[in-house]
Amino acid sequence: MRKARSAINFVGLAAIVCLFAGCAENQQMKQQLAEMQAQVNELQTTLADLNLRMEEMNSSLFVLRETTKANRDAVKKLQQEMNSPTVYIDQPPEPALPSAPAAPPKTAMAPPPQVSDADKTLPPLPLPAGSGKAPADEEKAFQSAMTQVDRQNWGLAVYDLNAFVAQHPTSAYLPRARYALGESYRRLSEYAQAAREYERCVAAGEAAGPYAARALFWLAQCYQQLGQTEKAKQAQNRLQQEYPNSPEAKKSQMDASR
Repeated sequence: MRKARSAINFVGLAAIVCLFAGCAENQQMKQQLAEMQAQVNELQTTLADLNLRMEEMNSSLFVLRETTKANRDAVKKLQQEMNSPTVYIDQPPEPALPSAPAAPPKTAMAPPPQVSDADKTLPPLPLPAGSGKAPADEEKAFQSAMTQVDRQNWGLAVYDLNAFVAQHPTSAYLPRARYALGESYRRLSEYAQAAREYERCVAAGEAAGPYAARALFWLAQCYQQLGQTEKAKQAQNRLQQEYPNSPEAKKSQMDASR
């Protein structure tokens, strides 16, 4: 009888041990699954960042192509001008002037001519106008300002980009300059100024190209830093509605799901 009870107790104890072992294994599997999910989320975020950088590289490549095309056209035009023949027109020789008769011998120095009062009141002839200073090249000014952005000299970038915007208010580079200004202000923790420039970039509409979606993404971040959560939500909603397929919209969705 005692042996039977001992056997039953042993079986029960073994069952309890197996149950605890199964629970521990199940808990370990859950932890591994959670770690794998975190790794997947991190990979998705990295992929979104890579897509964003790819869009920026495509925009820079587009500008480079347009610049190369303009330079190629200028070189072609210069070559045509150099190859065109130069026509020289032979001027007839000037006729010889008849020799002047010999002047009579001077007997006395003639007095200098008198200037009348009417001649003294005549205004002097105006000086010839100068050619003036040549206007600054729009593309070179923009590239110079963007050089400061590439070097992360945010203070100098703000100065040069503001100068470019003031000198070229109708430039095709204006939306991109506004976006770069917003980025520079944001890196300087001037979130109110950054939000203002991002809003101006978004207001350009189709002329802003891919920079409109990026500006909306960072506009929401700036409003979050300023504590204006309602405006931040409005910027995020506008990003999802107007640019749902952009990398910024996907990144915003992933950030919101965390």
